[in-house]
Amino acid sequence: MESALNRQIGSGIALLVLLFWTGAAAGLDPTGEETTPPATERHYRGSEEEGMPLFQQAAREYEAHNYAEAARLLEQAYAAHEHPLLAYNLGQAHRNAENYEAALTAYRNYIQLCPRDELVNRVYVLIGECLLQLDRRQEANEAFQHYLDLEHDGEYAAQAQRALESGETPSAQDRRDPQAVEQAREICDRAAALWEQEQFQQAAEVFLRGYERMPEMHEFLYDAGLCYLDAQAWNDASRTLRRYVETPGAAHDAWAFLGECYGEMFDFGEAVEAYERYLELEPRGEYAQEARDFVNDTMPFPSETGVRRETGATPGEFERAEVHFNAGREHFDAGRFQEAIGAFESAFEIVPSRALVYNIGLCLSRLGQWQEALTRFEQFLERDDQGMAVIAHLEAAECLIELRRPQDAVRHLDQFATRAQESDLDNEETHTARAEQLRRRAQGGGASTE
Repeated sequence: MESALNRQIGSGIALLVLLFWTGAAAGLDPTGEETTPPATERHYRGSEEEGMPLFQQAAREYEAHNYAEAARLLEQAYAAHEHPLLAYNLGQAHRNAENYEAALTAYRNYIQLCPRDELVNRVYVLIGECLLQLDRRQEANEAFQHYLDLEHDGEYAAQAQRALESGETPSAQDRRDPQAVEQAREICDRAAALWEQEQFQQAAEVFLRGYERMPEMHEFLYDAGLCYLDAQAWNDASRTLRRYVETPGAAHDAWAFLGECYGEMFDFGEAVEAYERYLELEPRGEYAQEARDFVNDTMPFPSETGVRRETGATPGEFERAEVHFNAGREHFDAGRFQEAIGAFESAFEIVPSRALVYNIGLCLSRLGQWQEALTRFEQFLERDDQGMAVIAHLEAAECLIELRRPQDAVRHLDQFATRAQESDLDNEETHTARAEQLRRRAQGGGASTE
């Protein structure tokens, strides 16, 4: 997981940037908030070589707040190379130049050109803002509602909802007093100087003192959390980032960093929950693969809500069971499988969650106790019809191969193949490769000779 060392301090009042064409595109609204449509490698009409010099000139004009001139140059760049990121940034330039009709045209061109799986949904909030400025309230409401339909708890959901209710543009909602912006910039400068000297704790404290003075600057919590992350002060980092993710418009990647903190503290239940929340918000995000890998590599133990729904456990029972689960995970990671079984069984006595049945089966298979492991996996499959149950077919198949029951193993492998096609299975290639290997072993007639 990338740490704060590779991220920009002071994200809330970042200096004005336009875009880097072949990497990430960025356009800033008047609040100084950066937006980043993804880059794409698809071929578009025209020549990038012809458009690039015009783009570079436009970037300089945009940074100088000469939005009308930036828009003029971007119009020429877009005519030379019909690229969706140029269309998006052309919309940004026209909107900041208060040329709202032209901005609408550019944003709509972006929607038409950009692949749906790469589209930045915030464009609908920007369209709604332009329509409000043109006093086209009904159309604006439709744009804001469309964004909410796509991302009901997204980064700009609070702005879109307030715009629907009040008719106030998102930029007006977030416009900050210039004096407050200058104070915030000074705080960021002081913290950044400490951060560059690797005095991460002190930098975090500067951000937190700034937040006490300016509680509307939620970004200070985010930056403080990242500083604590670099200091490996996991408790402070998790506590600060937890506060931040509860603020309106919180950056989605804070959930990924929160998952990292919990993972470092061996609080795997909370880590999985944080990573899963990040994946809900950013299924194609920068940290999506790391999040999926962690979730898939971590023994399943549902969130408190899931356990209570499944078993009727009280919060106190969940907490006691979680202590045993965490101990079992530590034993498992250290190769102490018998001790892990004891810890998981203690957790199961408190909350009989199906995930614990699966975990005990894994321990037994590592000990080569194939019949006992098979019994656990079959019990798990009886109680679960989704998620880890797809992988449990592979575990059961391996047990059956070791027990020299290849035909039964093949039946489980067939069930895996069918259910893997029906479900959105993470790391599908890895699991499919394992299934093929097990099938070859089963067709060979018996156990591994390794």
